[in-house]
Amino acid sequence: MWKKLFDQMMRSVFKLGTLEVHLPDGTHRTYGDGTGEKVTVRIHEDAVVGHVVRNPELAVGEAYMDGTFTIDGDDLYGFLTIGIRNMTAERGPWWMQAIQNTLH
Repeated sequence: MWKKLFDQMMRSVFKLGTLEVHLPDGTHRTYGDGTGEKVTVRIHEDAVVGHVVRNPELAVGEAYMDGTFTIDGDDLYGFLTIGIRNMTAERGPWWMQAIQNTLH
C-alpha cells in the first residue's frame, strides 16, 4: 500500500528534472520530465517509504541522517535543488497546497 501511495505522491511532486528512486525491494522509478542532471536516491528500509508518505519533510531528513535514505555521490545539493525547483513550480506540491488552503 505505501509503495503505491509513495509512487503517486512522487509523480505529483516531481514534474521537473530527473529523480531516480531505488526502493528496498530492488525496484526503481524515475520521476520528472527527464531534464537536467539525474539525481539518484536509495531508500534502504521499507518503513521509510511509509514515513515519507505520511510526513515527507520530516521523514526524508531523518532517514538521510540515519543512513536509511542515501543520495548517490552524496549529492545533497542536487537533491535539494530538484526538490526546491519542484516545490516552487506553479502551486507547489499537493501537501503544501492543502496546508495553505487550511490557513486561508
